[in-house]
Amino acid sequence: MQVGGNQPFLLDDPTSFWLVRSGKVETFAVQVKAGQPAAARHHVCSFGPGEALFGLDSNRYGEGLGLLAVALVSTELVKVPVSWLRRLARNGIFNLEITGLLALWLEALSKDITKEALANRTEVLLDPNVEAALDPRQTASPRKEGVWVKPIEGETLFLGEEDMASPYDDALFPLYGVTWLQALTGTRLVTYSALSAIEQPGFWPGLDLFYELFFRVKFTNIRLATYDEINRLRKRAEFDRAAGQRALEDLVSIMQPDQERGSIPTGEKTDLLLEACKLVGAYQGIDIRKSAVVSEDSDSRRNALEDIANNSRMRTREITLDPKWWRQDSGPMLGSLISEGEFVPVALLPTSPQSYEVINPQDGSRQPVNPALSEQLSPKAYIFYRSFPDKAVKVRDLVRFGFRGTRKDLLATLALGIAGGLLNLAVPVITGLTFDTIIPSNNEGFLWQILLALIVVAVSIMTFEITKGIAIMRLESRLDLSIQAGVWNRLLSLPAPFFRQYSVGDLANRANGIESIRALFSGSVITTVLGTIFSIFSLFLLFTYDALLALVAVGLVIIVVAIYMGLQFWQLRYQRRLAEYQGKISGLVLQLLTGIAKLRVAGAEVRAFAVWAREFASQRKLAFKARTIGNYMAVFSAVLPIIVYMVIFSAYNVFNNRTFTVGAFLAFVAAFGQFLSAMLAMAGSLTTIFQAVPIFERARPILETLPEVNLNKADPGELSGAIEVNHVSFRYAPDLPLVLDDVSLKIEPGQFVAIVGPSGAGKSSVFRLLLGFEKPEAGSIYYDNQDLSGLDIQAIRRQMGVVIQSGKLMPGDIFNNIVGNAPFTIEDAKEAARLAGMEKDLEAMPMGMFTLISEGGSTLSGGQKQRLMIARAIISRPRILLFDEATSALDNQTQAIVSRSLESLQATRVVIAHRLSTIINADCIYVVQGGKIAQSGTYKDLIAVEGPFKELATRQLS
Repeated sequence: MQVGGNQPFLLDDPTSFWLVRSGKVETFAVQVKAGQPAAARHHVCSFGPGEALFGLDSNRYGEGLGLLAVALVSTELVKVPVSWLRRLARNGIFNLEITGLLALWLEALSKDITKEALANRTEVLLDPNVEAALDPRQTASPRKEGVWVKPIEGETLFLGEEDMASPYDDALFPLYGVTWLQALTGTRLVTYSALSAIEQPGFWPGLDLFYELFFRVKFTNIRLATYDEINRLRKRAEFDRAAGQRALEDLVSIMQPDQERGSIPTGEKTDLLLEACKLVGAYQGIDIRKSAVVSEDSDSRRNALEDIANNSRMRTREITLDPKWWRQDSGPMLGSLISEGEFVPVALLPTSPQSYEVINPQDGSRQPVNPALSEQLSPKAYIFYRSFPDKAVKVRDLVRFGFRGTRKDLLATLALGIAGGLLNLAVPVITGLTFDTIIPSNNEGFLWQILLALIVVAVSIMTFEITKGIAIMRLESRLDLSIQAGVWNRLLSLPAPFFRQYSVGDLANRANGIESIRALFSGSVITTVLGTIFSIFSLFLLFTYDALLALVAVGLVIIVVAIYMGLQFWQLRYQRRLAEYQGKISGLVLQLLTGIAKLRVAGAEVRAFAVWAREFASQRKLAFKARTIGNYMAVFSAVLPIIVYMVIFSAYNVFNNRTFTVGAFLAFVAAFGQFLSAMLAMAGSLTTIFQAVPIFERARPILETLPEVNLNKADPGELSGAIEVNHVSFRYAPDLPLVLDDVSLKIEPGQFVAIVGPSGAGKSSVFRLLLGFEKPEAGSIYYDNQDLSGLDIQAIRRQMGVVIQSGKLMPGDIFNNIVGNAPFTIEDAKEAARLAGMEKDLEAMPMGMFTLISEGGSTLSGGQKQRLMIARAIISRPRILLFDEATSALDNQTQAIVSRSLESLQATRVVIAHRLSTIINADCIYVVQGGKIAQSGTYKDLIAVEGPFKELATRQLS
């Protein structure tokens, strides 16, 4: 029959099925009332030519739901009685074709009801025609093709939700796609292949049981989707209200800048960890955001905190609190209050340099920390590190970022500097008073008073300087902590193409540039600059004594500073080139040290030394020229004070101002000495300031390159493993030829896909695109039908396990190489090692998991390195595994162990390999040649036809 989109019909006749002869049919789950579809449609799956749609009795087990078929224009269907199929099955005729039709139908329905479920971690893989045993709470899924199962002992749940107790005698239940069952008690199962199951009397009743559970799960999924939409709208309304409240607070803060923003939310419904993080974040200026999708595996505090940190674009670090930690300012922290055996997240905020308070978001209480309260706090806490804004960071942004939260220290430094500058005026004033009044009158008593006043001034200045020095040290510490952490966080967030522009040593030199600048601007330089600013008081005093002579003094200072500036600009030319050479030599030295073994094998030590010596000699020549100019400035600084004072005394003699007494002149000279000393100190500091210019210019690319992920990228949620590469073309640079040309791949969840081809065909480029290291010139990449260009690629990578050809091991022990900084236990690491086929190797090592690994992993064989990297990739049980020649160094027996272990993970596997034994069991093999997909299919299909794959296989087999 011919049907079209204007002729939808319900699949409600259980006695019939429809065979698609041409066109395409879309199916939808709908509410059925009085035999007619009602309410919204929920897409289920699509069917094309050669596939069948079976009628379902929705009145019998439909939960009020039915399946609605909507055909495209000019679709042709053939309606066939199911009894005809059953008769053929009883006679054993066309069983292969019958089970094939049913397999496509059941796979489509199974895929629909599992696409909304959280990804399952399968523990037992079921092969057909065997007996299997499950422990309580264990899950089981079909290994590859679907299986039919019959529980003979125990209780099970379908998809962890629906009881599989059957009213049908001897029913065989079909498991297809990524569906699974979970044992409630110890369970024994008998499995059948489709061909053997169709011969059993429980085959057709098992179909009825599947339909019943399908509609139950579908009904639940629709209800949950409705609740999710309601919750989304509710959260959106709450977000709008919060945004409005923040806007009002921003307006209020114009007139009341010191007013605390927001209130502390309380109540059982509040996400306490999130609210505690918000309190800490508000203190540091971090916008704390909750992850849009949180996995059930993230119920622990550490994992939940990691979700919040990732979504808020900040870094965290776990610390251990000292016994009297609250007596010193360590910045705001996230802590835990132990209450009735439970850990309640709290904010630990400093209230002064020597005190803290605990803010409990559960009840909104604030308590000062004391020894009794500290005993109730967990010794573990977390520090937050801010990230730079998602834009090119300029000097102004860097200063604003670093000085955030330092207002009190800045004001203290400024106030103390002003006080010190005013007190310094006492010396010239007292000098003039002494020579004009006290000495001529021989007033010894007054002279002792003057001496006492000078002692008080000296002690006061000393006190101010000590206090100012402490404030400056606090400023330096805060700047160092925030800016350097921000720089390295930005570096770790940059897109992969950025790192192709620089060598490792050069990049490390650039990244440490900000720290080098901070080291240059040490306390002495800051003090000198502040002293120069506050020397304006001495300048004012000069004009009060003699304006004309003061102008001469100012002119002399301007000449001095101008000469210094000229010398500094001259030296800056060489310092810029010197900084470039230092970065270049840093990269060269690192490369030479890394490749020292290869240099020795090639006997190229002398040539390597010659390369280094040539670059080092050029660097030293530039350094010599820069230091020669520095010597000129040193000589100038030594001679200058004498010349300046000669000019001042000469000017006094020339002007011969009779009203300018000797005492006043000596006071003028004393004030000028202070002003000149400050200017000379500033001139000396110019050397340091100008040295920072080329260092900052080298660090600028790190600061101005945008990170690969920003807050506009969507959270992908927990992935099922579906990947699609849709007509992708790619080249590494605009002036280079295409590496990939119109490449398309489609990978279903749990599939094992191999990519093969000759060297340089573009296989590794596909991997780089899948990992988001590169962006396609045309086309798109999808994860779970979500465009990668709009997703948080870092959230996707966290759900991947990756082993690449150039993978490296870290110096340390085996345990830390497997676990990294993730919160896994020693048992988790052992299980990952077992799955990677490394169990026996660890047993043979005296220190086991804590066996030390040297730089580069030279103490391990090539196969052990690969297995260790595989263990590192699979410890988190990722949904997607990307392996690039990950088993090339393994023997066949070990590779078989690894392959079986990877199958048990039920993860999507994308493998680049050349060995036939690695890819022979792949669900699909893509042959890449010349940047295009030349062939695709299973190993059996490809080896049977002439083409690139058969040529590759023939060369290897021969």
